[in-house]
Amino acid sequence: MGSGRLRYDLESHPPLPVLIGSVAQHMGLMAVTLVFPLLVAQAAGVDAEMQRRYLDLAMLAMGVATLFQCWGRPILFLPRTGCGYLLPAVFTAAYLPAALYAARAGGLEAVAGMTIAAGLAEVLFSRVMHRVRPFLPIEIVGLVVMLIGIILGVVAIKLMVGYSQSMAQVTLTGTGGAVAGLAVMIALAAWGSPASTAMARRGQKCP
Repeated sequence: MGSGRLRYDLESHPPLPVLIGSVAQHMGLMAVTLVFPLLVAQAAGVDAEMQRRYLDLAMLAMGVATLFQCWGRPILFLPRTGCGYLLPAVFTAAYLPAALYAARAGGLEAVAGMTIAAGLAEVLFSRVMHRVRPFLPIEIVGLVVMLIGIILGVVAIKLMVGYSQSMAQVTLTGTGGAVAGLAVMIALAAWGSPASTAMARRGQKCP
């Protein structure tokens, strides 16, 4: 226990209500990122049935990856698999622009090849990350994150206004709902935590 709140470590056994709440929170977080494979499948031009199967495989991949991450013990010939914590696997926005381009150029097959190549590159790069870290200052990391946000913002605006690249036209169907959702997110981010805002104004730290 610290700062007036419970804290659970790797070997803790939280009560059932805490576990249920944590599972619901993580499931919601994972479900939100399913929009990325859906956009990729739509960019590939596949039919609705293939999109459904693609999302089925995406959910299966998230579940298997989460189990591996939570295992935290040796498996087969590997010294250790995962960290042991409940860290849900989600689809990252960092690969979305490249995946959309690959989907339009070569379909879902090209996306699969790109994903495999990117995963192998990450595995290999992780072995030498500690050596190249001095050459990757925080400014570079911030620039990359900013560029990802800009790219995602462009994609989001196109979806909000119903822009179709194939027909080069704008259809405003569903734009009202998208704008309303954006307004709710902005309002919650700006005014969603009065206690934290008041503490920040008084120069106090939130617990």
